[in-house]
Amino acid sequence: TAQKQNYSITIYKSEKSFEDFKSEFKATPHKFLSNSKAEFNAPVDGEGNPSQFKEGSYIKIDITGPLNNSYVAVKAIKESEYGTLSVTFVTLEGHVEKGEITFSLSKDKDGNIKFDISSLSEPDWGSAPDDVLR
Repeated sequence: TAQKQNYSITIYKSEKSFEDFKSEFKATPHKFLSNSKAEFNAPVDGEGNPSQFKEGSYIKIDITGPLNNSYVAVKAIKESEYGTLSVTFVTLEGHVEKGEITFSLSKDKDGNIKFDISSLSEPDWGSAPDDVLR
């Protein structure tokens, strides 16, 4: 029942440099990750106190729909020798899907900025309200 999803977007002729994108992502990941279905909050530590974005920190997600609000843990933050930034999150109990999701920011040979999302997850039906399963 596991599913793998991949998404990618390439930004051509960006007015912002690749290094600026990386710096902003590391400083305010919640601003990059929020979307029409989920509002990501600033990182916190295990006690819920504001934290730097680092391995071991947590991000609360306010999710639109019947399966609201959960957390992800920051499993890994890696930068390659080529400058690629890769961040892996794992979902915590209560998240609509259990699994891992990786966000990667890279630059191609022409200087275009690429943002990739890869997830491997399975539905966590144990957290779904009964009326969603019908």
